Amino acid sequence: MKKYILLFFVLLYGTAGAQHNIETRLVYADTTRFNFTSEWQYLSTDVFLFNGEQFSTLINELEFEVIRSKSGEVKYKKKRGSKNDVLSYLFIGAQVSNNRFFGDKNVTYPLYNFRIDKDKYNKYQTFVSDNIERVRLLDHLALSSAGNNIDAQIEVRAIAQNERDNMLAFMGQQLQNLSVLLNPTAAVFSLVGEIGKFIESGTRQKEYKFSSSIRLFEQNKVEMLLHSVRLYAITTANSDSVRLELSPLQAFIDSAVVNDLTRDQLEKLLNYTQYPLILVANYKLRYSMETISGDEVTFGSIDKRKVHIENSYRNGLINEESYKLEKDYISFLTAFANLKSHIELYTTNNRMGNTDAAFNGLTNIVQQYRSLLKQYDEVLFRNRENKLFTNVFRQEYLSIIDYAGLYLEGDHQLKAAKDLVRTMMNMERADMAKLSDTDLEEQVRTLHFADRFEAGYYMKNGDGQLLRRQLDVAEEYLYKKNFADRISKLYKLPAIPANRYMADELSRRVDATHCTPCREQAIVALKDFNTRYEAALRDSAMLHYSAVFRSAETYLLEVLPEIDRIAVNYERLQPSGLDAILLEQRVQTLQRDAANLADFLQRPAANLSTQFVNALTAQIGRLEEAVRDGVDFIKKNRAALLRPAAQENAAPSDTLSVR
Repeated sequence: MKKYILLFFVLLYGTAGAQHNIETRLVYADTTRFNFTSEWQYLSTDVFLFNGEQFSTLINELEFEVIRSKSGEVKYKKKRGSKNDVLSYLFIGAQVSNNRFFGDKNVTYPLYNFRIDKDKYNKYQTFVSDNIERVRLLDHLALSSAGNNIDAQIEVRAIAQNERDNMLAFMGQQLQNLSVLLNPTAAVFSLVGEIGKFIESGTRQKEYKFSSSIRLFEQNKVEMLLHSVRLYAITTANSDSVRLELSPLQAFIDSAVVNDLTRDQLEKLLNYTQYPLILVANYKLRYSMETISGDEVTFGSIDKRKVHIENSYRNGLINEESYKLEKDYISFLTAFANLKSHIELYTTNNRMGNTDAAFNGLTNIVQQYRSLLKQYDEVLFRNRENKLFTNVFRQEYLSIIDYAGLYLEGDHQLKAAKDLVRTMMNMERADMAKLSDTDLEEQVRTLHFADRFEAGYYMKNGDGQLLRRQLDVAEEYLYKKNFADRISKLYKLPAIPANRYMADELSRRVDATHCTPCREQAIVALKDFNTRYEAALRDSAMLHYSAVFRSAETYLLEVLPEIDRIAVNYERLQPSGLDAILLEQRVQTLQRDAANLADFLQRPAANLSTQFVNALTAQIGRLEEAVRDGVDFIKKNRAALLRPAAQENAAPSDTLSVR
């Protein structure tokens, strides 16, 4: 059989002496197929009594023998050696030993006390209320309190009238056993009450039935599953053989995950009425923590929980494994309470306008929050194969961590502090080389929130030093991945317009990155490229300037005599008519443009910036073009203005007009 089975050895003490005993026959025993892991730490036991009315048959089998006449008449004759004492009660009790909870004393639980009378044939009969659903003998018994094994005996006694004093003495001994306990619990007082009710029922000749479960560990909403079943038939040496069809019960136990057996259910499965049966159903109960929300966590509530766990462990109500896990959880709750107090202090400083103190307090929040998460990681690692932790404790840890996350959503600075710690934790587990550009940038951005902390933060504590190392590592990866090669190439590229796109692309990366060394080194490379690029642009600009300058200078020298002649002829001829105004504007504009061009040609370009050289070049080019246009217009529309002075007496038909 699997371990943890509650083993019942059933003994009977009758009034007829050792030669006549009521016997208990184990007719069936089985354990369910459910895999009970370490979190199933408690035991509850139900006792079912079937066919209680058949106790009359058993008692008479002990005290009488059946005499049948030839005519078939049945008579009962007192057995030789039977005592003449009249039986008064049938007592059924359960003695539990090897139980640390009761101070290793043997304690008997009274289950039933049925009255015995005689009928008109002078035969014994019992008055049994055979409609009791069950007796929950034990409830929430910590298996550790019994060394994972409980030895128990069911005692069935037919009590004679002259043995009442013996029973009172027996029950008195039980009370004495319980009286020596130094720290009696509600369960002990419950059992004392049951013994008192039993004694009172005997003095008043009343039937007694066990009525209150001995609950050893108070816990609500505990999951309970059937663990094992033992079935006993109560018979005598003279009884017929017990023939039970057990296959229905066997099939039920093997195929179903049973939460709770019922009397009706068992009666249908057993389908037996000949002799009394006692079925013992043992259940295992899953350990259930006392849940607590983040809002309920205070230093006071933690102290109360600590006292409760210590008392429970000392009294054997929780085992060593649960005790250690509960202590770890209390330590975790303490870390959470510390975090809450720092968040409250930060919030108070913010509300009062003490922004410097509030911001400096963020360093404490970062340390406390990281301590909370690290503590969980350590507990998780230690208990990675512990089913009790995985199935019971882990969810409570995660609930408190969720509350911590909610408290850190109070404002953008608290949220940034939370993201900072989360990033630090993730970086301790992540393979940096496998992170995407986006993830690396996000990590660096988040970690740089610590730059706002007071000076020297990185050197004052271990968290700050770790953060500095993580930031250095992340920035080194980011530099090597996205900047190193581009920076190296930019230094080697000729600084020509065709390569400008490389510098522009690096510049965009600089604008987008939060990586300090990436930005710094990229800026140096960009400055170098831009310096070379500007020098190349100036050289190109000066070459272009020289070409434009020579062209404009040569042309102006060639055309100045013509411009002067145009001006002289215009003054001499004094044109008239509607187009005179337009022609005058043309001549004046030509003279002005020529003068401006001459002026710009005299300006030195050697000390000008590239931008001004280009502007000067453009202006000279525009003025040259304007002069050309003006001269060409005159030549085309008033050629007379270009004639030499010798032609002043030309034919009158050659008049000035504007086309």
